[in-house]
Amino acid sequence: MKRIDAYEYFIQYLTVERGLTNNTIKNYSDDLNFFFEFKDLNDVNDYFYSDIEEYIQYLSSQGKATKTIIRRVTS
Repeated sequence: MKRIDAYEYFIQYLTVERGLTNNTIKNYSDDLNFFFEFKDLNDVNDYFYSDIEEYIQYLSSQGKATKTIIRRVTS
């Protein structure tokens, strides 16, 4: 599945199924976009757990707070 399609489905899920506020949806969206900037692949099947591990290490090296790292990874 293309990354953009998965992203759009996820935002729709947050809006329709979860009924989250616009602010919360924007935060999730921003978190995902930060990850996509870090690891720019077009297909979700090309992402691996090791990419998330690298992202966590990157965020930590940037001095991000543990709470911020957890939220970004949860997104």
